[in-house]
Parts: sequence; C-alpha cells; structure tokens
Amino acid sequence: QSESFFIRPVCAHDVLNEIDKFDIRKSIGYDGIHPQLVKVAAEYIAEPIAYIINCSLSKGVFPDKLKKARVTPIFKKGCAYEVGNYSRSPFYLSQQTIRIIRNKQLCAFMDKFKILSENQYGFRKQYSSL
Repeated sequence: QSESFFIRPVCAHDVLNEIDKFDIRKSIGYDGIHPQLVKVAAEYIAEPIAYIINCSLSKGVFPDKLKKARVTPIFKKGCAYEVGNYSRSPFYLSQQTIRIIRNKQLCAFMDKFKILSENQYGFRKQYSSL
C-alpha cells in the first residue's frame, strides 16, 4: 500500500504557490479571468479555490464549464505560415489548478518510484530534450 498513489487534499498554500507562478502577460481566456486579477486577489481566493479543487477530487468530477478553451492565434513576427510565429495560449484558471496536482503530487510519486523511463524528457523538471 505504500506504493499506492493517493491524491492528498490541496491546501490554500498549494494554491498560493501556483498563483505566484502565473504569467500576467497572458491574455484573458474563455473564462474571462485575467491572471493579474488572480494574483492581486490571491490571498482572498486561495482558500475557496482549494475547496473547489478538493470537492472536484473527492467527487471525481471536473466541472464542464472549466473544460472549455478559446485559443485565438495572434501573429507576432516573421513568416505568417510558421506556427511558432504566433502568440502564447491564453490564461485559464482551470489549467493552473490542474498543475497543482500534476506538479506537486503526481510527478513526485512517479519520481519516487521511478515510474518514468530515464529517457522520458518531455514535461519533466530538470530534464531537457535539447
């Protein structure tokens, strides 16, 4: 049982740590929430966000309204036919909350029990595919 994966409840501190990493230069997403607003209100909304995440985890349901996304490519510079010459994806609070679970809990579990191959570089800290 010590090798079983259990998602522990998220606390306000986990949420605050993730909010601190938000890129305020990202555009407003489908949910209409600007990342700068989230940063400014962080200390007031961290506990309710943690509660929502924990309800979602305990019930095994992710709210449908948080699954939507709207991506509008905005040309930056260079050749218009190259995908890399368009803007970043917009900010979504739902994406950021998922990172709390993935980064803090799931990745730590996989690293601890060496579940991923040493050749797995994508989406892992301290690993580079370059």
